[in-house]
Amino acid sequence: MERLFARLSEREQTLLWLAYVEGASHREIAASLGIGENSVRVVLYRARKRLAGILEGHGWGPEEVA
Repeated sequence: MERLFARLSEREQTLLWLAYVEGASHREIAASLGIGENSVRVVLYRARKRLAGILEGHGWGPEEVA
């Protein structure tokens, strides 16, 4: 899993870590990184999509519902 996470950019990794591991709000992330809250939202959205694609490419996709 760590190897797959490492395929994201450093910025994407940092934002995902702060949001989902540390539980930081968009406002807190924006303040700590010196970027706007909207930028945080956009980068997180793109990072989640990228990570989902990476995981699906390695067989970690969502289960199909019959």
